[in-house]
Amino acid sequence: MRATESTLLGKLAFSNRSFARYRVVFVGDVISKGPDPVASLRLARNTVAAAAAGSEILVGNHERNLLTWLKQRDQGVPAGKRSGSGEGNRMTGEQLTRGEVEWLRGRPDRLALPEHNAIVAHAGLRAGVPLAQQQHADLTAMRSLDAAGLPSPTAGAVSWAASWRGPTHVIFGHDSRRRLQLHPFATGIDTGCVYGGQLTALVLPEGSRSRGDWRLVAVNATTTWCYAGSSGGTAAISRSPNCRRSQRPAGSNKEERHQKREEGKREKHRRRDEAKKARRERRRQGGDGTVDK
Repeated sequence: MRATESTLLGKLAFSNRSFARYRVVFVGDVISKGPDPVASLRLARNTVAAAAAGSEILVGNHERNLLTWLKQRDQGVPAGKRSGSGEGNRMTGEQLTRGEVEWLRGRPDRLALPEHNAIVAHAGLRAGVPLAQQQHADLTAMRSLDAAGLPSPTAGAVSWAASWRGPTHVIFGHDSRRRLQLHPFATGIDTGCVYGGQLTALVLPEGSRSRGDWRLVAVNATTTWCYAGSSGGTAAISRSPNCRRSQRPAGSNKEERHQKREEGKREKHRRRDEAKKARRERRRQGGDGTVDK
């Protein structure tokens, strides 16, 4: 994950790899589900420190779970009874310094970008509720709307973002199962990097106030660290202890089939891109006159 994060940051900073001119906002869940979540968090923190004023790392549900786990640890709650208990939180909590924990506790769960008519949140917003009154649980956990139209953390049939009517545009992450979401007033940029997908950024040029002026930048994951379970949980792969384990052991046939499918998808996209480049080159040289689709 850190390698993919570094690749995307390098791509965004162009030739000089300097973010001093740019405001950088991470949408949360920087930690968890990768081989070295602490290194990923430190890289993000250093990037924000080097970027322009107003740069920030938002709290996601994984940061929230870790902070709850640490609080209960300090209160003497037995390890097996702590909320969000697991190998990932234990490993991360042991590596973070006290100063880093206090810094993480101070991170916000929402950020307004009035100059772009936008709001950034990790998971989503409840319609009809002012930003200052939005609930932390909704901001860090919601994915869908239930039958009553209320926020739900499950990946239900109706994405909250598809029902968001603006007028402020919401930029969010969290919902990796739906991958890239492009709705009239909401853009979801969690594209499943940890599952072998992509790590995606949304670039908002200075003064721009509509998605028509914004630009998506993505890099492919170098490794699949987790796969999504059928019940909505995840199982660990390789060296990562940060995925909740399902009842299927690592190395199961389902895991192997999932990895093969993901590899097949990436190979298909690679071949399609190569074919497009070849067609464009032939047309440039007076070739077949076909049109990309």
